[in-house]
This record gives sequence, C-alpha cells and structure tokens, in this order.
Amino acid sequence: MANNTMSYPQGKEEVGRLQKQLWDQRLHDPEVWQRLVQKRESLRVLSPGVVAVIAVGVVVAVYLGLFVHGLLAVASLALLAIYLLKKRSSLNAERQRLWILTGPPCGLYPPIAVNKIMMEASERSPEVKQYLNAVNAGGRYAISAFENQQFLKILGVLDRIEKG
Repeated sequence: MANNTMSYPQGKEEVGRLQKQLWDQRLHDPEVWQRLVQKRESLRVLSPGVVAVIAVGVVVAVYLGLFVHGLLAVASLALLAIYLLKKRSSLNAERQRLWILTGPPCGLYPPIAVNKIMMEASERSPEVKQYLNAVNAGGRYAISAFENQQFLKILGVLDRIEKG
C-alpha cells in the first residue's frame, strides 16, 4: 500500500489552492448563483437563431436538389445534421458543467452524507466554515455538487497531512 501522506506545508498549500478554487467560482454570491441557475434552465437546442439556420439550410438543400443535383441536396442535409449534432453535444457539455456548479450533490451522495461532509469540513477548516457562512448569508442553505466535491478534496488533503 502506497504512503500518500504529505508534509504540513505541502498540505496547507494544497488546501489553500482548493479553497481558492471554491471561492473563485463565486457560488456564494446570490447574484452569480441566480445567473448560473437561470442560464442552466434557459439552455435550448433549438433557439430562434438555430431554427433560422435550419430553415435556410433546408431551403438551400431543396433548391440544390431541384435545380442542380440531388447529391448536393444530400450533402447539404448531411452538413446540416452534423451542425445540429455538434450544437447538441456542446449544449450538453455546457448543461453538465452548469449542473455540477448549481445542481444538488444528492445524485452521488445521500443528503445525510452531504450534511456529514459539510459538518466535518467546517469543523476541520475555518475557511470552509467561513465559506458556508457566506453561502447561508446569501439565502442559500444547501450546497451544490461542485462545493461538495471541493469539500471532499479538502478533507482528503487534511487526512493526508502528516501529524507531527
């Protein structure tokens, strides 16, 4: 079994880096939180701009099929399908990123485990306790999946710091 301990200065530096990432997301700020939640809920594959591009693409494909050659119409429709698939995959990636930032952690952990993680992290790190107070001051009393992941990473580093 490998020894995963780290020295106290290394551990403190790693904890500081993880806490900085947590604060840098600014999820404790109610305005940032609301903006991210609204963005997550407003993402649509077929926005008006995409519908216009599809309509123009279909018209061009029909025109090419009728007046030039059917093969060009098939190629145009294939390019249109590729465009839609790329748009959909990038939208899914953005949705996933926003879900991790603003979604509940209960997809991976039951609520009791999340509460235990919050409690232990706030007891062992004053910075985490300060962060949770900032989140609560903003009117939010539950943490997101991202925050839960950061708390777990911080606890992992604190567990690996050599006692000495």
